Amino acid sequence: MACCYIAAFCVGQLVKACQFLDLDKTIRYNDDESLAFSSDITIAERNDKQQNQSTLVLRLSGMTCSACSSAVESALKSHPDIDQVRVSLTLQQATVIGKTPILDRESIKRCVEHLGYGAELGPRSPQEIVDVLKSKQDVERLQLSFSRLSRCALAVQIASSLLSRLGQGWFSVGILSIAHCFCLSLAISAQVRYMGWIHTDGWRCIRRGQPNMNTLVSSSILLGLFSSAIDLFVLGASRATSYYGTTIGLSLVVVAGRYLDAMSRRSASEDLVRVYKPLLDTQFTKMHPSGELVPSTFLQPGDQIVVAKFSVIPCDCYVTTGSSLVNQAIVTGESMPRKKAAGDFLLGGTRNLGGELVCVVDKEQGRSFYAELVNSAVEASGSKAQEYQYLDTITKYFVLGVLLLSVLAPTAYLFRSLGSVPAYDLFRLAVERSMTILTCACPCALGLAIPSATVAATNAASKKGIVITGGFPTIQKLRDTKTILFDKTGTLTRATLEVCNFTTTNEWSDKGAGLWTYVCAVEEQSVTTHPISRAIFSAGIQHLNAPWSNSKSLIQTRKMASEPGHGVSGEAKIQQQPWRRVIVGNMRFLRSRAVAGLPEEPLHKTKGIIVVYVGIDGVYAGSLLVTDAIRDDAKSTVGQLSSMKYDCKLLTGDVTQSAHRVCDIVGIRLLASEATPQDKLNHVKSLQENGNTVAMVGDGLNDAPSLAAADVGIALYHEAATPTAGASVMILNSRLDSILVLLEISRQTVQQIRINLSWVFGYNLLALSMAVGTVRPFGLTLTPPFAAALMSCSSMAITLNALRLRSRLAALDG
Repeated sequence: MACCYIAAFCVGQLVKACQFLDLDKTIRYNDDESLAFSSDITIAERNDKQQNQSTLVLRLSGMTCSACSSAVESALKSHPDIDQVRVSLTLQQATVIGKTPILDRESIKRCVEHLGYGAELGPRSPQEIVDVLKSKQDVERLQLSFSRLSRCALAVQIASSLLSRLGQGWFSVGILSIAHCFCLSLAISAQVRYMGWIHTDGWRCIRRGQPNMNTLVSSSILLGLFSSAIDLFVLGASRATSYYGTTIGLSLVVVAGRYLDAMSRRSASEDLVRVYKPLLDTQFTKMHPSGELVPSTFLQPGDQIVVAKFSVIPCDCYVTTGSSLVNQAIVTGESMPRKKAAGDFLLGGTRNLGGELVCVVDKEQGRSFYAELVNSAVEASGSKAQEYQYLDTITKYFVLGVLLLSVLAPTAYLFRSLGSVPAYDLFRLAVERSMTILTCACPCALGLAIPSATVAATNAASKKGIVITGGFPTIQKLRDTKTILFDKTGTLTRATLEVCNFTTTNEWSDKGAGLWTYVCAVEEQSVTTHPISRAIFSAGIQHLNAPWSNSKSLIQTRKMASEPGHGVSGEAKIQQQPWRRVIVGNMRFLRSRAVAGLPEEPLHKTKGIIVVYVGIDGVYAGSLLVTDAIRDDAKSTVGQLSSMKYDCKLLTGDVTQSAHRVCDIVGIRLLASEATPQDKLNHVKSLQENGNTVAMVGDGLNDAPSLAAADVGIALYHEAATPTAGASVMILNSRLDSILVLLEISRQTVQQIRINLSWVFGYNLLALSMAVGTVRPFGLTLTPPFAAALMSCSSMAITLNALRLRSRLAALDG
């Protein structure tokens, strides 16, 4: 029995250390913080939105290990309406994608409830998710169980000492019987009161054919209690050797291990808490000019809102009135706040540090950049690459294999030792060996191997201003990438362009303001989708020397059209003047529209200058020269990637001359120039067909098709718009050298996952080999309490590996 309490003492000291140091305070949150409004409104609204969608989110409860999440995932996949399923054990949430436009939500819910788990329709509110991540109920339950089991263990130890000191007289036999009954009753009571949740879950899983970790622990403890009762009945009080202390010691070690594991997972979830925390401050938003408070999920593009001082910005929006400093650290990783004024873009989830701002909503909260960040955290906690899907099958059958081994190994031992050892002693040894086998196995670690590392990677990346969506599959593809394609404008060159010169024909020489008005009228539609349009529009506003709202009120437009990568066109009318056909774009675009009078040669041959031509009513009217400066970090980034054996190529829609200039300066090969979005898409597919894993780096604005088609699409954030379309990775700090950090994160994460899986398989193989008695000839014996300690350490090792990975990734430059 001493070994029970040695193991329990060691783990217990760690528990006391955690409680003394109050380690959970390293996660900075306020348990008593209450919201001004109930979050039920948000949940109800989300449920209503889901009714007409083919996706569904379920709030789950009762899942304790990876076997549980695998069981839920398997059950949901078997539903005829469901196409894809992702279950997050960390967030206690399941997301399903249906085969049909409308899902039978109630039948899907019953599918989970039939397994014995709780299921509610709709996602959790941010406050509920934070509570789940803090594991508040689990920690409190484990603390209570550990405290009460410690008292029971002390009582059993005292009773056991009494049993060993009493003699063999009739008086002693009577006391021995009472003492044995007391210990047995105390052990059973401890299991019912303080371990009941483990036994209930374990046997509930047995009934539905999905045994889990709790099944193994419960079987081991109940086997010990049953053996003790049989021992007392067969041998009597004076000769019985019980497992009372062993079962309570085993329970103590299991609970202490679960407590430490919960605390380590709580620490590992600190970044997830950080991600969800701003959502607690954006439940309601003040409308402008009415001042009415509405749920943030109610906001739609075009709504005007008021962002108060020190408040969190609820969704992506543009500033219309006021100026302030905005802290973007949680999204972009920038340590210093940025000044924002009228016309500037604000990211949802960032915090206003200065004066009050009036803004117009660009994207609703569910489609904002911050929502992408939150979704990436959810995906990371439940994602596995296709090549690792076999782990779910292994987890499912592993527990069944351990249960079978716990029967076969002791049975084989019984048959081998018959005749050499008294039969009843053989039975007791077989029971102990079976308990050890059941206790030492650790399927939980198998389920934690990938999600724990993925969460660490995505959270470390988010702190550096990089959002990885898609979870581990995206990380795996990044690790396998060997070909990287770069767009030019806004990617290898600066996102902010400037018009350095504007020339007109003689017809328009004295009507410059009118020409600028026409140009701005047609360019306005592309301001948020292309940096050249932004530069031209901004230059036009400055030239007009008046707010655009004043000029716009005098203009009417119609038949507006845009050809990405080439130009824009439309018809515009200023007050009572006639309608005019306006075309703005490159030479090829204007020629395709039969514009007359175009120059035979480019007006400017200096490298680094983009020439944009203007045609009015089918006649050339003027041209604009736009500067295109190369990023400071472009040459060094491409150089380092090339030295790392990545095949870097330029794929741009710009003219060949400008493309060659960038190639010469940066040191990159040209794949294609003057490429339309469809051309870019075809080039990406061609490389993939040749067996290349392709990453495409762009601004996410006019190259969304190629970003989506690439194995990994990487979009650089620009101040003027949110490049979410097509990208599986978003670099919010707009630093090109963040690609180097991203690739290193993927490399270290995949390496850590392989180490985790090697550890899990190695541990279980070694532990089960020791449990069946392979090391007994060397004088080594694995007892149930030490087996429980090893099992707890195995699961904690995976979580600690994730914490170490997070520290290593945080130390990366970037």
